[in-house]
Amino acid sequence: MVFKLGAVALAGLAACASLTFTAPAASAAPADGLCTVTAFDVRARSGPGTGYSIRTLTSAGAQLVNLGGAWGNNPVDGKWWVHGDIVNGVQDVWIRSDFLRCQ
Repeated sequence: MVFKLGAVALAGLAACASLTFTAPAASAAPADGLCTVTAFDVRARSGPGTGYSIRTLTSAGAQLVNLGGAWGNNPVDGKWWVHGDIVNGVQDVWIRSDFLRCQ
């Protein structure tokens, strides 16, 4: 079976053949929507680790706008910390991920 391709079809095929696909760069701290605090009296800190000052205490059900994350600042932490802004609350805080449920 023989197929005849027009000039437009050939140009389209040529364009597809020259495409290159690149995977997006991996981010160490992807922002991921809203997180909900899952425990009471969770310490929201000024940085990613227990060595940082407590900015506020949060309660179960509070929401955090996820701005990214980082690993804890010392071997004792060894946990993933989420950076964000508490909805209707303190901005620029860090909460350990095991106290959050993120979307």
